[in-house]
Amino acid sequence: MIAAMSDVQAQEVLTARELQIAVLVAQGIDKKAIGRRLQISSLTVSEHLRRTYAKLGISTRSALAARIAGTVALHRRPADPALVQ
Repeated sequence: MIAAMSDVQAQEVLTARELQIAVLVAQGIDKKAIGRRLQISSLTVSEHLRRTYAKLGISTRSALAARIAGTVALHRRPADPALVQ
């Protein structure tokens, strides 16, 4: 049985670069700034986003941010236990 796209985590279907760009988009960074940060053109960023949207079955930046919200949480470093009281 094939899992519904909503049941699949973004990191399971996106390339590392697509996920990296998706996280930056979710942070509200525009395509030109993402391109500068990653040293790629904004057209390349657009192409990665086009493929990302198709893979996830979405069409907007806000839908992308909502879709990867759980994925971003999975990739955050845990708090340093020495700093947690």
